[in-house]
Amino acid sequence: MAHKATLEALDRMLKDLYNSDKLMGGVCVLLAGDFCQILTVIPKGTPADELKARLKDSYIWHCVEVCKLTTNVRVHLGGDDALGEFFAQLLNIGEGKLPVNNGLISLPDNCEFIVDTEENLLQKVYPNIHETIYSTNG
Repeated sequence: MAHKATLEALDRMLKDLYNSDKLMGGVCVLLAGDFCQILTVIPKGTPADELKARLKDSYIWHCVEVCKLTTNVRVHLGGDDALGEFFAQLLNIGEGKLPVNNGLISLPDNCEFIVDTEENLLQKVYPNIHETIYSTNG
């Protein structure tokens, strides 16, 4: 995610270029991103600094029209119901729709697993990785 100052600087530059007081100099600007992703990284900053850097805290935000995609093409083309369920759960987590108990999010049972070694973690996350690597590299 870009720091809000970046887009505010773009706004000032476009106003100067087009000699206009309109937002972004009257030019339509398309922004793409996922607001459920990570916050802007502020070196040596606090969590409060990261939140203040969000585009949602800029004077530009009130003019932003948010359009949401309605079809997850990866799930649609893959035809994998489990993948669709996983992405739906991710959206619920990002939108704060999961129950919170004592400040902790309760994940669905199929979202969590416990492993005791690094090797077991690799096997759980990347099943058959050794076979996959050696079969593609020759």
